[in-house]
Amino acid sequence: MNYNVFLLRLGLDPSQFTNRMNEPIKIDQGWLYEVDQKSDGYKCPHCHSDKLYIHDYNTIEINCRESSFIEDILRVRKVRFRCKACRKTFTPELRGIDPGFKTSNQTLQLIYSEFTGDLTFAAIGKRYGLSTARVMQIFDDDIKYVPRRPMPEVLCLDEIRFSKDKGQQYVCILYDFHNWEIVDVLRNRRMPYLREYFNEINPIERAKVKFFISDMYDAYATVAAIILKMLFILLIFFMSFAY
Repeated sequence: MNYNVFLLRLGLDPSQFTNRMNEPIKIDQGWLYEVDQKSDGYKCPHCHSDKLYIHDYNTIEINCRESSFIEDILRVRKVRFRCKACRKTFTPELRGIDPGFKTSNQTLQLIYSEFTGDLTFAAIGKRYGLSTARVMQIFDDDIKYVPRRPMPEVLCLDEIRFSKDKGQQYVCILYDFHNWEIVDVLRNRRMPYLREYFNEINPIERAKVKFFISDMYDAYATVAAIILKMLFILLIFFMSFAY
């Protein structure tokens, strides 16, 4: 069977595969497709010689899930070459496959789109058959910068324990009291970092903050009094942003 349409849908270049004369295999919640990696047209990445021979094969399975209900798998018999000139071995990379993690580009694009929704990392991982840690890594690799939300009328500040590193044990959470939204997450709650962060915000935008809610941590009081230049500061014990 010719799998070119399926491979193109996955974001893979069909020219790097040789189709087997077989039909897809039905599995629990999808299909298993089997192809061979092409075994000609390569050069040694070490010495650039084209004098190669096949050393052995290795079979991998690539996650091609579209959802928790469709669990298609692409099984590829990869070829490993040995160079006759330098005697080194190598396996050509598969274009369109997440190196080392065996996830198709199509699945990655679907995961990227999930980041704009309300699903947790754990829920996304369950949907696409990945660990929570792997989904978090995909997020970190894809989302290089998350812009903060505008300063709210009622700004809440609190911290959560994030690391065992003494220099950065806590991250600082900025929260919009009225809209129940996180404005930003700061990597440090110390005064020099907070001062630099708020000084970079336009004074007109900072002036939109009318009320400031935090615990009695002195750095937060300094932010309100000096940087936000507030005449009336509301200091309360803000126990949790979840309520």
